[in-house]
Amino acid sequence: MEIIFIIGATLSFFLAFLVFIKKSKTTGDYILGSYLAVMGLYFTILYLESINIKYPEVVSIMGFNIPLLMGPFMFLYVLLMVKTNNKFKAVYWLHGLPYLLFSTYSILFYYGVIEKDYNLYLTYEKINIFRISFYLVITPVYFIWAFFILKKHKKKLENNFSYTKDIDLIWLKVLVGSSGVVQGIILILHFFDKYPILAISPLGYLIYLALTFYIFFLGYFGLKQQIIYISATPYKSKTDGASPVIEKKEPYQHSVLKQTEAEVYLENLLDYFEKEKPYLNGQLKLTDLSKYLNISVHHLSQIINEQLGKNFFDFVNEYRVQEVKTRLSDPEHKHYTLLSIAYDSGFNSKSSFNSTFKKITGFTPSQYLKQQTI
Repeated sequence: MEIIFIIGATLSFFLAFLVFIKKSKTTGDYILGSYLAVMGLYFTILYLESINIKYPEVVSIMGFNIPLLMGPFMFLYVLLMVKTNNKFKAVYWLHGLPYLLFSTYSILFYYGVIEKDYNLYLTYEKINIFRISFYLVITPVYFIWAFFILKKHKKKLENNFSYTKDIDLIWLKVLVGSSGVVQGIILILHFFDKYPILAISPLGYLIYLALTFYIFFLGYFGLKQQIIYISATPYKSKTDGASPVIEKKEPYQHSVLKQTEAEVYLENLLDYFEKEKPYLNGQLKLTDLSKYLNISVHHLSQIINEQLGKNFFDFVNEYRVQEVKTRLSDPEHKHYTLLSIAYDSGFNSKSSFNSTFKKITGFTPSQYLKQQTI
């Protein structure tokens, strides 16, 4: 069964290499690449251990503590992918503190710097059991935490983007959710087996096989994932000088936008959409629109949310749906397919078109077309 460890190590190092040479990288990609490289090291140590190759005990101790980093790595990757400002903060290093403490203590204990307390029956084996137990408890917490961050990501997208293709992170949500379930199952199994993770048994190999698939999907989709939020110098409106403020629980609490200004901005916005049809751009973002209209992102978002009672996604896609309906009723578009009309109207994926059209009209595109024909 050593082949599982060989495949896991090779796959992890190869995917890490591809992530690091990726052209457009974010801080999240560096976290992902480091995560994959560390997992490659972990599989390598498992392989060396399985074939009884001797190597420094320090490497063994540091290596077998690597699972303590799985939860923090995944959490930080998710966090940095959905953050508008994806800079790595110094405080993030604290998530690696349990790994550092366990490794340091284990090394000092193993080499006799810290004496064994036989009155407490403190042995190296019991330290190992405590480490595994800590891992099994803390890792599901990180995965659950990451899952809820991804759920909030959807609302954030709707206020800043008119599309979801390649930025909704559905793949990551599925991966985190399924991994959290697996971690929960392992936690339950821990109560019936002293070493469910490290045991060289059918159950242990099954877990490592699942881990290999997990690494593959994480690396594969991570490579394909495009940048969601591009860090840039905040745009300032010439009119009001306000900077974009997107990530606030109460985004308009301290807004200085006056009602008269809001009405003028709203009129300009609606007039721009009627005449220029910016919604035909399938990649339209709130930041793009703010530059076109010379309005700060913060105020533009406030106008759409408060004056129209909608988020940016719904506001733009209502125009797109209306454009589809208009083209469907136009004899000049009779020879076009429904999907080509959708793409020409600003939609950039079939699934998004179908779900958005039904959400707004109450009918699927095909149902609407059939109804119009009748």
